[in-house]
Amino acid sequence: MNRAERRALARTGQTPLQRTVDGIIRRARHADKALATITIHQQATSAQTTGLMLELYAHFDALKSGNATRDHFECLSMSLNTAMVLSEPIGQEVEDVMLAAHAAMNECAELHRRHRHYGFTGPGMQAVAEALEVYAQIVALSTPRQMMAAVEEGHRRVKRAIASGATPV
Repeated sequence: MNRAERRALARTGQTPLQRTVDGIIRRARHADKALATITIHQQATSAQTTGLMLELYAHFDALKSGNATRDHFECLSMSLNTAMVLSEPIGQEVEDVMLAAHAAMNECAELHRRHRHYGFTGPGMQAVAEALEVYAQIVALSTPRQMMAAVEEGHRRVKRAIASGATPV
């Protein structure tokens, strides 16, 4: 941490990066509220897609830096579960990208269990970044109804994994 960051931390209790991430998340939440106002059968606008992706990238950055909370991990994991459901009808290549991201999230969870902080290996970081790029394209072409159905299916799959004794991500 450099001198400017230490001074900002002493003045505000947050580093400049934390303030930036908090601002991004706050703006993304406003974009999420806007998403609720559109009709259920329309494609999301680019502003709505951007708001969602900004929030996910903020969570991803927090996980990469090791400053993440359980909420960051769970939000990104659930979004990747949704992406997995939406990728299945598209094709095997897209599904493979999502499977690699799921493996990376499992590694991230294992790292947290061992060392009490989140993080990625180099290939894991690349896999999640690629999955987020694909997810942005999927979200841009999906309707809110498709997204809600995918979220519900993702939740069902997680519940099934827990019931069977597997570790869900």
